[in-house]
Parts: sequence; structure tokens; C-alpha cells
Amino acid sequence: MLSQLKTKTGNQLNSLALNEQKEKFRGLWQKQKGRQVQSAPVKSASQFGISNPANVSNMSVLSPKQPMEDTQALTHAVFNGQEFRVSGRSKKDAKFKAACQILQSQFGISNPANVSNMSVLSAEAPNGDTQALTHFEFANSIQQLVKEKFMELTKDSCYNKYKVLAGIVMTTNESWTDYKLVSVTTGTKTVKGENLSLSGSVIHDCHAEILSRRCLRNFLYSELFNLRNGQSSIFEQGTSGYKLREGIRFHLYINTTPCGDARIFSPNESDTGLDAHPNRINRGVLRVKIEAGEGTIPSTSEDFGLQTFDGVIAGERLLNMSCSDKLLRMNVLGLQGALLSWFIEPVYLSSIVIGSFYHAEHLERAVFSRFKESSEADQQLQRPFEAHRPLLCNVDIQETRQPSKALPYAMNWNCVDNTTEMVDTSTGKCAESGDVSRLSKKSMYGNFKEMMNQNVPTREVVSNVRKEDTTYRSCKQQASDYFRSKSTFMKTMQQNQLGRWIGKPQEVDLFP
Repeated sequence: MLSQLKTKTGNQLNSLALNEQKEKFRGLWQKQKGRQVQSAPVKSASQFGISNPANVSNMSVLSPKQPMEDTQALTHAVFNGQEFRVSGRSKKDAKFKAACQILQSQFGISNPANVSNMSVLSAEAPNGDTQALTHFEFANSIQQLVKEKFMELTKDSCYNKYKVLAGIVMTTNESWTDYKLVSVTTGTKTVKGENLSLSGSVIHDCHAEILSRRCLRNFLYSELFNLRNGQSSIFEQGTSGYKLREGIRFHLYINTTPCGDARIFSPNESDTGLDAHPNRINRGVLRVKIEAGEGTIPSTSEDFGLQTFDGVIAGERLLNMSCSDKLLRMNVLGLQGALLSWFIEPVYLSSIVIGSFYHAEHLERAVFSRFKESSEADQQLQRPFEAHRPLLCNVDIQETRQPSKALPYAMNWNCVDNTTEMVDTSTGKCAESGDVSRLSKKSMYGNFKEMMNQNVPTREVVSNVRKEDTTYRSCKQQASDYFRSKSTFMKTMQQNQLGRWIGKPQEVDLFP
């Protein structure tokens, strides 16, 4: 039996037509499963990034174990000029599979069960260029840059494996098509509590996305030095310190959803509009990574007090905030951190690209909306700080889950010196030599003091920076607008009953 699944065609689908098609395929899936789903409002066509349909190969729907004679129906669907031919055991089954293929190809929805809540959320998508890439094309390009560089760096090496891979890419034009790779990192573990340092010489959190951000800071310092020395730089003079030149954007790639709130969902459970997850009361809360373990737990527990240096050294397990929470803070306070805020205006991510385990609703809540929902908090931030919403998108072919143990090392590469550094995640220092990593607090503070020695103009009052009793901690606190905005962020999370931000023992920041 041959059936035709007809759809509207055209070189350019307007937003209304696109919505009608998405509702049609959603309804087909709901009917197939025999239940009614409370549909969420469908976003505009631009939020799906479909200026040109993504070209993906048709997926095979015939199992090798299924006899050919069992196939009784063939569906031929045409959507946005692209043909889909799918076989099934029945007319209903074939139509259902065709709808699944269209949802995957055109909307990036790999799990139809989540279709009512799936969307590609955008904030500052490329504009002003009619040749702008679709979300899938952009995401695929970012992923390819990072993965190819990693394979180049680790070819014929014993470090050619990873569990989490991340990288930061810079674009220099408004259409986001001119790329420069800034960093490539791997890692999934945190330092052992017994290796805490009073001199800032260890890296506490060796998760890949956190290391990529630290690599970016080195890059920003190098660009400030270039500007100071009259060389080409990504910075220019702004109203309050230096700012990024027009068109400069930064994009974070992670091969999987960051740990913490963004990952608290089951990709195989049906989403019927009612959250049946037993941990629903913990959605949106701050979460911590525990020493010698994987995964995260909510920081709302009364068992979590202030961490003390002597307590951790004596055996108390060291806690680090989850990567979802740290990304949320980056989208409020910026990537540059407190020390660089002496010299430059906030630097925000323009996009976050996820390689697998992607769920738009959970990711958007984790890295942006759980703070932004409190409009008063955003107004209380010290300008130029603001709650910044990056573009969130995934690649069209997601990486497969490969269960494995966390590796005992982390790699970092950056474009500043084009060298690779391997870090022992248990000690937080260089793996083979035991030297202090270039990404440690001590190294970052060294860059800051060199900037001060060169008399680089600052945004803040720096009257006591050269006093003998000045410490890493006191210099961070003197970035007054950053420090006040950080306090607003912390208070907002607590007032919204989302838990407390658990910091390291204060002794680790008191080095000169």
C-alpha cells in the first residue's frame, strides 16, 4: 500500500507555514502514541535557525533483522523541498517514522517525546547578513574546529581519549562565519582535598568547560598586552576601560551537556507536559561536585556549611560548584572574572553549542532563566554587568553515549603560545613535571600584576595594589562593580530558594 504524506513546499517558508507543519507532525506523533499532550506555544521560524533547510542524510528505518517481506507500507513526504521516503509495517507506522525524520532533519528534535518543549533558543543570533548560517551549520562548524584540533594535538599520543571535550571559538564578523580557535580542553575531575594550596598553585576544577574559560582569560591578557604595545588587538577604548571591537564574539562548545541542573533529566522519558521526575523539587537549584565522585548533589542541604582549609585537609570532602552553575554565573558576570574587570568591560558568551544529551528547556533554565526570572535582580546589577542570554544550539548528529571512567588527566591548549599542557586532575598541577599550571590562580595573578607594572589604565580605584599586604583576594574585591554584582547574584539565588553558592576555603585566596 502506497500512501502520500503531503506537505507544503516552497523555497522560503514564512513563520506561519512553518508553525503549521510543526503542529501537524507533533499531532501525528501524539496520535500514534495514543495520548494527548498539552502543547507549548511554537516559536517563530527564526528561533529554529531555518533560513535554509539542513541537509542531512535520510535515516534507515529498516532493521537488518527484519525480513523485507514484512514491510507493507511506504511513505513519501516532501517538506521544504526535501524528500523523505520511509518504509514501515503499516501506514500509521510509516507516517510516524517519516514525521520523526522530518523533526530530526528540520528542527533538530531527535527524541519526539520531547517535541512539545523542544526549541532552539536564540538571543543574539547573527544579523545583518543574508548569508548567515543556520543554527545547525554554525554548530557543526564549531564542533568540527574543536574536534579536529584535538585529534591533531593528540595523534599518536597516550592522551588521545576524553570523556568531556570543550573549546572556545572566536568569530570576528557579524555573520559568525570567520572563525579563530582559542582553546581546546578535556577533563572531568576535581582536585583532591589533600592537595589544596595556600599559594594558588593548583587548579581546583579540571572540568573541560571550566579549563576552556581559563584559557580564554590567558588569551584576553595577551590581547591587552598587544594593545599596550601598539599591536593588533581585539580590544579598543570603551566608555569604561577597554571593550571588545565590533563583531568580536566568543562561542563555547561542549561535547555533552554541562554537569548540574542542565543534566537533571532523562532523555528516554516521555514528556507529557507534567514533570514526573522524582527530583522535580530540585530543578533549578545550585548543585555541587563532590571530591572523588562523579555527578552533583543540591547545595540546599543543611549539611553544607562553609568549607574550611583545615577541615578539608583533615578529610572533609572538597566541594566545587557544578558547571551549569558556573556557566550561569558567567552569563551574569562575564567570562573575564574579577581581576580582568579592572581593565575591561564584561565579556559574554554569544553561543553555547552542545554535542550530545541536549535538551533546550533544561539547558536554558540552567544557564540563564533561573536568574533572569527575577527581573529586580537584573536591575540591581552594576552596569555594564547584565543577565546575558546566549544562543543555545546543538549539532545535527549528536555524539553517542560511551560509558567509561573519568580519566585522571586533563588537557589544555590555547592559541596564545600554541602549546599543549597536561594536568594531573588529582594534584591540579602539570602531569609529568609537577610544575604550576599556566591556568592556576597563581599564574593568572602573575598576569594581573604584570598589567599593573605596565601601568595599564584601570576601571577601578587601585590605590593599594602595590602595598605589601595586597593579596589575590583583596585585588579581586577591589573590582567594586564586579564584586557588588557578584553579591547580587548570590543573594538572588538564595532568595529564590535555589541554594547557596559554596566557595572554597578563604585561605586559598590569601596569597600575595
